[in-house]
Amino acid sequence: MTRGADVVTRVRLSDKFDLFHSHWEPKIVGQVNDMHVKLAKLEGEFVWHAHEHEDELFLVVATPWSERIITMVYHVISNVIDHDMSLADAVAAPRMHHQALPDQIRYERGGFLDGTLTTLERMGHELGARATWGDTEEIMRTPDGWRGVSDPRLGGGGAGY
Repeated sequence: MTRGADVVTRVRLSDKFDLFHSHWEPKIVGQVNDMHVKLAKLEGEFVWHAHEHEDELFLVVATPWSERIITMVYHVISNVIDHDMSLADAVAAPRMHHQALPDQIRYERGGFLDGTLTTLERMGHELGARATWGDTEEIMRTPDGWRGVSDPRLGGGGAGY
C-alpha cells in the first residue's frame, strides 16, 4: 500500500509476484510512509540473517503446492497485514482460489458464508468445495524475535536453533 498526503493505493501482492521470475532479487512494490515494501522469490535453502539496525517487516511464506502457490502466499500476507491477524490465525484461515483454467472458484468448506456462495453462483461462477488444500510454513520477525508457524492442515512442524 502506498500512502501520499491524502492518497491510498492498494497493491495486490499476487499481481506483483507475477511481474518477475528471478529469485533472490527483492523488488520494491510499494511504500508505506517512508518504508519500502519489497517482495522476493526464494529458491533452495534460506539462511537466516539479521538486520539489527533496520525497522522492517520480515515475513517468509513457503508452500510446495504448484498452481496455488501465489494464492496461498497472498492469503497469509494479506491476513497478517490487511486483516491484522496473528501469524497462526492467518495460516489457519480458510482459503479460496480462482484461476482462468479451469474457470472455477475453489474454496475450503466453511470458508464462505452460504449467502456469499449463493450470490457467486447467481453471478454465474462455478464453485468447487474441498475439505482443505495447501500447506504453508511461515516465519515472521516480530519485536520480540522470530515467530514460526506450521500450517495445521497437514500436521507439519518446525524446529530451530
